[in-house]
Amino acid sequence: MIPPQAVFDGPESEGITPALVFQTLTSRRFLIMFFGTLIFSGLLCLTLLVSYSFFSYLFTILSGCIALLIFATFIFAQSSYLDGFFVVLGNGYFFVGFSLILMRSASLGLLGVPSNQTGNVALQIEIISRTIETTSFILGLSLCHRSYKGWKVTVLPWMAFAIFFALALCAVFWWQIFPETGLGVVQPDGSIQYTSTTFRLIVSILWPVWFAFILLFLVVRRRHFSRTVFIFLFVAILLRELNLILNAVRRDFAQGPLDIVNLMTRLSSFIFIYASIGTSMLQDPLSTLNYSLGLKQAALENQNLVIAWMIDQVPSICILTDESGVMGHVNKYGTELFRNGSITGDLFFEFVKFESDSLRQNIEDQFKLLIKNKNSSGIVSFTSAGTSDEECRVIEWTVKLVKSAALMSQQTSNTSRDTEMTTKSSIAMESAGSETGTDSIVNVLCIGRDITLELEERGYCEKPGITLRN
Repeated sequence: MIPPQAVFDGPESEGITPALVFQTLTSRRFLIMFFGTLIFSGLLCLTLLVSYSFFSYLFTILSGCIALLIFATFIFAQSSYLDGFFVVLGNGYFFVGFSLILMRSASLGLLGVPSNQTGNVALQIEIISRTIETTSFILGLSLCHRSYKGWKVTVLPWMAFAIFFALALCAVFWWQIFPETGLGVVQPDGSIQYTSTTFRLIVSILWPVWFAFILLFLVVRRRHFSRTVFIFLFVAILLRELNLILNAVRRDFAQGPLDIVNLMTRLSSFIFIYASIGTSMLQDPLSTLNYSLGLKQAALENQNLVIAWMIDQVPSICILTDESGVMGHVNKYGTELFRNGSITGDLFFEFVKFESDSLRQNIEDQFKLLIKNKNSSGIVSFTSAGTSDEECRVIEWTVKLVKSAALMSQQTSNTSRDTEMTTKSSIAMESAGSETGTDSIVNVLCIGRDITLELEERGYCEKPGITLRN
């Protein structure tokens, strides 16, 4: 026999229709986040009444802080399963936030840079940060269909970005081989006005092109995201695209409306990413990515099917119970043997009968100890004298733990909502088990060998009742 075809079936992807997009864009949640972001950024523009320098300093530092919040949320708000998209993008924004703070520090002359090079160094660091941000988006979208368990996966992209960041800073500060990005011109009042070099102009034009590719890549990979998160992420990247277009238009870096709008759109895009995607993770980490959750759901269902199919092929009685002894699955051999009715849902130790209560209590204590110690290598062996349906049914039992990702059961959900909730519960239970030192949920496999006929032929089983002789 071959395993059931359902084992190889994957999750079905749901389409994103114009009606659904319109419904999401007009939802209360989206309107609050979108207009709340714009209003917050607009109110901060009142700092222009203090001075332009304070306005520029505040917007740059806030943008860096929001980027660090994105890092903290995307990395630490996930469950024990880490999604590839959030791991890479979160680590990327850590270095984006740090770069923005360094960039502002360089422009203020706090990094020991000559006064005629502060603007040039700040623009160089800006290019480094955008390189990391673009790379993290592309790499994150490439890995958005994969989930990982364990924090080692988080460290790998962080170390890769850290090495690149360190080498880039060395090229700027120590080796001084990073191409010039700004030319300083001394103004009549003694201030230095920076204009873009050819290198900086070419690079600034390429950023909107790269983010247009990211938008297209996001559309291609949309089935890996829940529909709401996809739409929110699309709008956030559109805001980044607008900011990069405005940044590419700038030829010099004089104070003016273009610079103000550029700083506003950058801060707004960061805030919207954090407020929409970040809060989605904080509210429900398991439902953020639709396809990853679907893969877990399919994996859990497939595992149950495979285990049940394999057990059904065994020419012995095989019963799967949970930790409390409730029978969830009986193989084909056992079902045919116990013909008086279905026994799933009954307690195993109420179904089998023992010669004495003391023996029953002793076996139950061994069973509980096996469960308590989570000992998958230990076994409990005993002989039952009968069942609740047949007084003369002598069975030799071997009880062993079987670890899996979900509890085995013959019951299936009738609705997609029930299935999703069941899957989330199973994943949450596994996550909780990982935190307490248990890697998976425990099923108990009870294998029985019916020796009734053998004993009757040898004269060791007498009726009525049962008498077992040594």
